[in-house]
Amino acid sequence: MAFSLLLAAAGLVAFAIYYTVQWLVRCRRRTLMKRQHGCLPPKKLPQIDPILGTDVVLQNLGAAKKYGFLNLLRSRHAANGLTFTTNTYFRTTINTCDPTLIQNVLSFQFQDFGMGPLRRKSASPLLGRGIFTTDDDIWAHQRALIRPSFVRAQMTDFSIFGHHVDQLIALIGRRNHEVDLQQLFFRMVLDSNSEYMFGESVGLMSENASEAATTFHHALDYAQQGTILRLRLGNLMFTHRDKKFRDSCATVHAYADKFVAQALDYRNAQAALPAEKRDRDDDLGARQKYVFLNELAKDTDDPILLRDQIVNMLLAARDTTAGLLAFVFFMLARRPDVWAKLRADVLEHYCEPLTYEALMDMKYLRFVVQESKGNFFLPFYPKNMFVFYVCVFRAAALTQVILLALRLFPPIATNSRMANKDTVLPLGGGPDGKSPLFVAKHHVVTYSTFVMHRRKEFFGDDADEFRPERWENLRPGWEFLPFNGGPRICPGQKFALTESSYTIARLLHAFSGIENLDPTDWREQLTLSLTLNNGVQCRLIPA
Repeated sequence: MAFSLLLAAAGLVAFAIYYTVQWLVRCRRRTLMKRQHGCLPPKKLPQIDPILGTDVVLQNLGAAKKYGFLNLLRSRHAANGLTFTTNTYFRTTINTCDPTLIQNVLSFQFQDFGMGPLRRKSASPLLGRGIFTTDDDIWAHQRALIRPSFVRAQMTDFSIFGHHVDQLIALIGRRNHEVDLQQLFFRMVLDSNSEYMFGESVGLMSENASEAATTFHHALDYAQQGTILRLRLGNLMFTHRDKKFRDSCATVHAYADKFVAQALDYRNAQAALPAEKRDRDDDLGARQKYVFLNELAKDTDDPILLRDQIVNMLLAARDTTAGLLAFVFFMLARRPDVWAKLRADVLEHYCEPLTYEALMDMKYLRFVVQESKGNFFLPFYPKNMFVFYVCVFRAAALTQVILLALRLFPPIATNSRMANKDTVLPLGGGPDGKSPLFVAKHHVVTYSTFVMHRRKEFFGDDADEFRPERWENLRPGWEFLPFNGGPRICPGQKFALTESSYTIARLLHAFSGIENLDPTDWREQLTLSLTLNNGVQCRLIPA
């Protein structure tokens, strides 16, 4: 007995010595790395609890409940500079709104950063092993499957968009033209994009929308709220015990399983064909419309992996485009002068049926959208991101509207990456934030496009104002980043911009005016994307 106790004690001592030596070696290596690169420590957010950071977590949660989390971020940056750190429950976070630092994390040093285990754990109940939670080869493979869905030849065919916008206009009429447009946009976009990618619409805009589709729609909302709460809790995620969240995730998964069954049926049918006929069908399919669901079925027969991919795409298909449309009309309802100028531009170039070429001539629309809230899948990522967006929409007033919305209300208002190894960023350290910054493995870099897009040195003293005309002379670089940048730039951004522009143009053609029915200012609804907590309450006037 005594010998066993002695052996156990010796083992514990050896274990402690081993890890102490490992810790000392790591500290020494990091000290040399900092010295070699001239790194200086960044500013720190003053914290009452500098060890656990309980005060910061409570501030974040309290601000989010009062729809003020983004303004809290702005106030922190105003007081502490472009880059500063916070410590919350044994996790160090580097907070930044510096475009050069963001460019290094997302592009130049892409291999040094990833989603990280914390993000995967927070989102896994809803998103599983989808494209938004994975890294490296798994992510690259999933992205390769998705990209062909967004080729120009498919996106310039407005037949699917047109049908669902027709339903939207009819539904507005049935409701006597007084509606919450945000609610309708979320339904319409989910319908059109599910048909585009999976060959079948969810059917939320139909008068006979199924109970399963409506339940799925609401469950997706609640599951997202729970996911962002888990992410804010960080290492305290285990305290999140919300049965409704788990049930909502299960509801979303059950609905997605319908598409999984279709994918597996397609796979089995293809496998039963003779090889010669299968090759002919593949050749024919390559010349026809690319259906994402069918390509998924060819890639795997794992039902869980199929489900994860489908949920990720349904979420992405709905939220960013619907949120962008909601913010555009929220601002248009409050700015009749912008509505009038935009409508005049739309009518000048409008044709029936509306074509991609006509849409591209509506420059003011692009400016409005970028002020409020495409990607040709080039093999590089331009230094000047504005030129990148102008290449997507090359012309007139629709352009200005789009630019406006994307700047003031970026779809992904905050984002983060975790260092997968010790690395050094070229700036962010020191009292002025211009010295090299050491980033230890597992430290998180959180960046806010919302804060960055409202910086006066980039967008003028009236950066908080809705003024589409500013884009006539602006040529920003990485300080304008509505759809992320680098290798993980949103593969569907051109799709979202095209669908949004088409919808806006159709609505401004169908309605001569818009009246605001909500006297309050905008309130943030910040889940995995940015939307309006108070919706878009308005009256549309038929043309």
